[in-house]
Amino acid sequence: MKKLLLILLCLPLLLTNCKKEEENSTNNNISTPSMVGVWKATSLILDGEQMVYEGLTTLYFHVRSDMTFSQYADAIDGSYQYQDGTWELSGSSLEINFDTQEYVHYNINSLTSTTASLILVEYLNDSGSVLHSSGSCNLVKQ
Repeated sequence: MKKLLLILLCLPLLLTNCKKEEENSTNNNISTPSMVGVWKATSLILDGEQMVYEGLTTLYFHVRSDMTFSQYADAIDGSYQYQDGTWELSGSSLEINFDTQEYVHYNINSLTSTTASLILVEYLNDSGSVLHSSGSCNLVKQ
C-alpha cells in the first residue's frame, strides 16, 4: 500500500517536469526554412528612432536557404542602398553579418508564416563598436 501511495505521489511530479521541458523546446525551435523568403520591413526602430516610414522609405531582406541574404533600401529622395551578407539562426537568436563587417544580433520575438517581430540585442559597426543598443524590427513576408 505504501508503494502504491508513493507512486501516486510521484506521478504528478514526473508529468509536470516532462511538460516544462517540452514547452521550452518548442519556444526556441525556429527553423531555417521559416526564415527563407523576401521580407519587407514595416517598422525599424534603432535607439528610439524610426528608420522606416510607410511611403517614405522601403527596406527589403531577401533571405536565402544557403544562409546568405541581400538587403535593399530606398528613400523618397531617390537614394538607394544594397548590401549582402550572411545570417545564422540558433533557437530564437538571429545573427546578421553584413559584407561591410557590420554585425546585428536580434532575438526573434514572434514568427509566423507571414510576419516576424524582432528585438535588437546589439548592432555593431565595422570596427566592432556599438552603433545601436536598442531597437526592434517588424517584417511582412512578400
